[in-house]
Amino acid sequence: FPVCSLTKPVMGTILSIMQEEGLIDLNEPVRDYIPEFTGDEDSLIRIWHLLTHSSGLIDEDLPKNFNSYIRDKFGIAPVENDTPIEAKNEMYLKVREKLGLPYMEPGEDMRFNTYRTVILMVPPTHKPQKVMSYCNTGLRLAMDIVKSVSGRSADEYLTEKIFAPCKMVDSHFFFPQEKLSRYVTRGPEFIGSNWLNSGILKSDNGAGGLKSTVHDMTNLGQMYLNHGVYDGKRVLSTASVREITSDHNQQVSASTYHGETFESTWGLGWNVKGTKTDDAGMLRSAGSFEHGGFATTKLLCDPEADIVAAYFTVCKEDKAINAAKFNNMVIGAIE
Repeated sequence: FPVCSLTKPVMGTILSIMQEEGLIDLNEPVRDYIPEFTGDEDSLIRIWHLLTHSSGLIDEDLPKNFNSYIRDKFGIAPVENDTPIEAKNEMYLKVREKLGLPYMEPGEDMRFNTYRTVILMVPPTHKPQKVMSYCNTGLRLAMDIVKSVSGRSADEYLTEKIFAPCKMVDSHFFFPQEKLSRYVTRGPEFIGSNWLNSGILKSDNGAGGLKSTVHDMTNLGQMYLNHGVYDGKRVLSTASVREITSDHNQQVSASTYHGETFESTWGLGWNVKGTKTDDAGMLRSAGSFEHGGFATTKLLCDPEADIVAAYFTVCKEDKAINAAKFNNMVIGAIE
């Protein structure tokens, strides 16, 4: 399956491993590692803010920021979403020229590289730790830090540090050609089918690029329930497990994402329950933590019930409509 946003707790895991090994400190400014992040002029945004969605970056504001910048700064008219690709490429190439960026072949990589450069030059909507707004851009930046500091590809580095010790043998960012017959695809009537059937296969996007299986992801969850150990091997320290699965947004206001309100309770990549009610089941304990992914995957870890529950399916809407029922049935069946 393309697990999409279930990639995010994996990012919290790898960044915490890097912290344990002295490669980074999650309390360091993001700008120390991404110097082009000049919009954060006071360097207030820390790495851990990216994982808790409290950085002040608002996904829904970034396209508007990009359009305003290129219009006001360069006099370049933004294109609409449904504009033909050729016209989009032409606009982005003009922006690159104005910014003095090196030439890149027209395509998705060029467009995103240009877009990223611009949005990092514009101040975030809020100061960090003021508002929790579910932000994919923050996790993309987190992956930039992982690759830059490690000097390795996402697949190579995460396989060594997480996938191999947790026996996650079918977890990949760049999907192997020889496994294509096992990959879950969707018909054109399903949400996101074009991207999920092909585009995501070669994505190491830290917000949602991972491809994996129920078996592999429950191994990851079991490692957390084992306080950082899987099959006798230490993957994370107990201290890191505690930090990753604790609420770091206690003084942060809730916000919305595409019209949906998110309560602010959040760990370092995991959605921590606390007192919230959401789409992961009312019967899970206050100390449980989970995450879902676009169209549609869910993974729940509940230390009190000593259970890892995975619900992966394919649906025509971006809603895990049965995951809450599934989790409630599983937890309710335990004496």
